[in-house]
Amino acid sequence: MPIPNTCPAALQPSSSVGRASRLIYSRSPKQRTPTWWEKAVIPQGYVRLARLYRFAEVSDPRLATAAANGQYILIRRLTYERVGGHEAVRSAVLEDVELAYLGKASGRRLLFLSGSDWVRTRMYRGFFEMCTGWTKNLYLLYGGKMALMLAHLAEAWLLDLLVPFAYLCLCFLAALGQASPAALVAAGGCLLIVIGRQRSYKQLLGSLGFEPALANYVMPGAALFGLLLLSSIRAHRWTGSVDWKGRKYPL
Repeated sequence: MPIPNTCPAALQPSSSVGRASRLIYSRSPKQRTPTWWEKAVIPQGYVRLARLYRFAEVSDPRLATAAANGQYILIRRLTYERVGGHEAVRSAVLEDVELAYLGKASGRRLLFLSGSDWVRTRMYRGFFEMCTGWTKNLYLLYGGKMALMLAHLAEAWLLDLLVPFAYLCLCFLAALGQASPAALVAAGGCLLIVIGRQRSYKQLLGSLGFEPALANYVMPGAALFGLLLLSSIRAHRWTGSVDWKGRKYPL
């Protein structure tokens, strides 16, 4: 389903004041990714999380699914105060998502949309900061579902890392004249998987406001995202805390 990049009708002047006053509107801003590691990891994370928090489901008042992006939230003061504001989620690591849950559970309308050209942010300023941020958040964003996290890890490493690497190795053997017919067939199969994954990834990137060219970073992105998944599992299941901007947060 296409995601509109224009101002939603619920926020336009023609909407009723009562309806707008109960609205919690969050946008997942278009992300600036000037470095290679941002180009690799940020789109990878957004694409995978979009499968967990589908915009249509989050915005559906009949479903309990809730999400928000702390980089961009619009909410009227009265609604903010009635759901408890950030005081009510002060102990939460994912305070933006928890605020969205509180709002939706209290009967407020939650509208969550993808990125756009008129709002852009940069999520992290350094590689270590990015690693710490994803480590802090991923386990919670996955709801602590180990099976789901390991499934995404296997998908990333097998289909987006191992298969392309196997294809390159088979091509190298073919160039040396040492590839058997079975190896050539395997190379063809790997190539089809790589092409299919690239095409699908480009489409998903475009729907989330990313440049399709960022699909060229899928291999390092899959490798790093898998490591961050493992790091987040370790922090939440064994370490029990994470340092973030000079503070230690219990997990």
